[in-house]
Amino acid sequence: MVLEMYRTNGVEYISFATCNVSFKDLLDPSLTNDSNCLKYYNDLISTTDNITIIGNIEYTIRAMIPMNQAIKAYKDRSLALNLLSNTTTSSIEPPISANTRQQYNELTIEIIECQNIKSKDNEKYKNPFVAYKFYIYDEVITDTIWGNLSPKFNNVNKIMLSMSPSLDRYLRTSSLSIAVFNDDKTEENYIFGVANIPLSELANNNSIHGLFDINDDDQNKVGQILVNIEWDKDYSVEPIPLISKYDEYIAKNENSQKNKKHIKEKERYLIIKVIY
Repeated sequence: MVLEMYRTNGVEYISFATCNVSFKDLLDPSLTNDSNCLKYYNDLISTTDNITIIGNIEYTIRAMIPMNQAIKAYKDRSLALNLLSNTTTSSIEPPISANTRQQYNELTIEIIECQNIKSKDNEKYKNPFVAYKFYIYDEVITDTIWGNLSPKFNNVNKIMLSMSPSLDRYLRTSSLSIAVFNDDKTEENYIFGVANIPLSELANNNSIHGLFDINDDDQNKVGQILVNIEWDKDYSVEPIPLISKYDEYIAKNENSQKNKKHIKEKERYLIIKVIY
């Protein structure tokens, strides 16, 4: 980074000196432990010839936490959120046919609150936030509620969905996995647990509302989460045809072969008739 020095000239500002500022020492944990300030002295170089030293500058740089810990915490959080996407299918929504182009419905997913979250250390892990991934859409991450193990999120996410057979299949066979994490800027994010909410009720034109258990890796209950999931209007999907596209192709191909055979027989009959 280049630090520039200016002086005023009436209503204008004129640059008269510069110096280079390096941040590479922030990556050295031995220099940034305990929020130590890094002190530097540097020469101010004249902008007239970029050679002459016209003074010196003293400055300090301080990192709130060691940079390597900050980078690790960021990577850990990203990895934890990516686990959600690995638990769901990554199929791509097929093209919307002319018959279903106008069939859309809005789904509202509301994360209301968590109740009585437990952890292995309630004094250390007490800053919960929630993350989940629905269908083919990106992860949703709530705000962090600091110092409260019964946090109220009131997070509302509205999704406009095409009423397609693939969506219907997803709703009938999948669950919404909602992970509850602890937000910690100094170390790996601790995960309290995951709540799995079956979505089949949505495929039956019903809403989902209530408390669901949050379970840890050992399937022990560590709290509950209150959610509300509902459609804006009645849910309906056109039934999947019993005859597949492949079957249609085979049927058309057989009809085509029959027509060709009929034409050949007719031509053969005409040839025989002409000969005789």
